[in-house]
Amino acid sequence: MDLSIIIPCFNHGLYIDEALESIKTISGIKYEVIIVNDGSTDSFTLKKLGEIKLKGITVISQQNSGPAVSRNVGIKFSTGKYILPLDADNKLKAEYVHRGIEILRKGRFDIVYGNPIFFGEKIPSREFKVKPFNGVDLFIYNYIDTCAIFKRDVWENIGGYDPNIPFHQEDWEFWLHAYIKDFRFCHIDKGLYYYRILEDSVASKLGADNDNLNQEYILKKHFNAFTKTMIANYTFGKMYQRDLQHPLRASLKFLLHLFKPSKR
Repeated sequence: MDLSIIIPCFNHGLYIDEALESIKTISGIKYEVIIVNDGSTDSFTLKKLGEIKLKGITVISQQNSGPAVSRNVGIKFSTGKYILPLDADNKLKAEYVHRGIEILRKGRFDIVYGNPIFFGEKIPSREFKVKPFNGVDLFIYNYIDTCAIFKRDVWENIGGYDPNIPFHQEDWEFWLHAYIKDFRFCHIDKGLYYYRILEDSVASKLGADNDNLNQEYILKKHFNAFTKTMIANYTFGKMYQRDLQHPLRASLKFLLHLFKPSKR
């Protein structure tokens, strides 16, 4: 199996057909869809998931445990070489899958992420900005959505999504952990999936205080990596400033490095 698409679902039966229809546009790639019913209580959602299961799509049901556990359960059950987590209320563009897997197959990168196309309710404050990868910035804030494509061994090496992060930003910790483990990120600067904005979604309840608690949790968990990264960043910054003040010395240093005999 090339790709496993993992969809946690908690009371999002109203939207999941749109997610599945978007997946059907993928061609030329062997994929599986695994839906994890995270303790849904809405009767419409339960009926909808029952109908989906009858169509042959895998639906795993569990007690409500949150998106981190749901994704871990789905990935553990899956067989794909590559993983793509998709929220039940979002949609994919086939181009994302084709380009993402093409990049991963070449072996230079382990994780591919694109830009969202926002739809649903118009709430500008919820429209986050995606940017080219910078590991240092990940310690400060998250700019990569859950909807990325990555090699299975990224998840295996990290040990999965962390369910203990206080307020459902397990994707933030996951990407940072991947950076610390030296996995390589590729950003495609194009809208490649549809991100639905809902007024009463989990993301709407985060706020600055909860965001700060998540950051505190992440920095405590990865304190050694954080201090190492900050010290290195500070040191290189100082070296850069020093080189700017002494351009001739900087040029000589570059030339010495360039023509230094390689060790064999």
